[in-house]
Amino acid sequence: MGYRDLYVSYSSVFGGFQKAFEDADYVVLGVPFDVTSTYRTGARFGPNAIREASLNIETYSFRSGIDVEELRIHDMGDLHISTST
Repeated sequence: MGYRDLYVSYSSVFGGFQKAFEDADYVVLGVPFDVTSTYRTGARFGPNAIREASLNIETYSFRSGIDVEELRIHDMGDLHISTST
């Protein structure tokens, strides 16, 4: 267990693609935080919702000519947020 495991939790993986951290060109880190919301909370569910939605997207973009499956992406999970002061 490294220090990284102490500060993040793994729920699901962005797009279903997971490369080793050392080999990744892009790193995804979720920040589930909605403590400062005064009316409608729920932003804390955003990172997981983005990951779930990423499983259902078309991976190839005709506009950019890039296939997401070819990108080296590492999902670090969600940052542990302390709500105490």
